[in-house]
Amino acid sequence: MIFVDTGAWVTQFSRRDQYHKRGAQFFTRLHDERIQLATSTPVLYETVTFLTRQVGAATAIRAGRQISGWKSLRLLRPDASDEIKALAIMEKFSDHPIGFVDCLSFALMHRSRISTAFTFDRHFELAGFLLFT
Repeated sequence: MIFVDTGAWVTQFSRRDQYHKRGAQFFTRLHDERIQLATSTPVLYETVTFLTRQVGAATAIRAGRQISGWKSLRLLRPDASDEIKALAIMEKFSDHPIGFVDCLSFALMHRSRISTAFTFDRHFELAGFLLFT
């Protein structure tokens, strides 16, 4: 199972994104290899919000619906203990500008025993995860 971060989702829906072509190739490979994907509700919220600002509400809404309906996707929902763990992770890496949603993703990945992320964000690697490439 591979965790999909915001930046990877954005590549699917924004041709303006600097990683659009690479992201499309990665998603094709994931599909062809039938790899199960996971993401989180905070990543979904962040993705839709980012796309609204970058490419408009219509595309953002379509993206949100497509991601939510993705058949091979496990949607992880954080609970209070995940949020507490995310704050501890944020504190551990306080010398790096890692956002709360990323730290929450790390906590969810630990809880779900997911070791690999599809992301263009090197903070995942810094936190000890493998990057899908």
